Amino acid sequence: MGKIKVLTVVGTRPELIRLSRLIPLLDEIHRITFLFTLVKTMIQT
Repeated sequence: MGKIKVLTVVGTRPELIRLSRLIPLLDEIHRITFLFTLVKTMIQT
């Protein structure tokens, strides 16, 4: 069985920095693709 494909959407640089330690670990298990949008999404409730 092949690696599971995972798409990770990152909107801002701080999010990418927080994920930086997790990326190598995930890459060993899954096939990781990043979509870096440079957009900060505001969710209002």
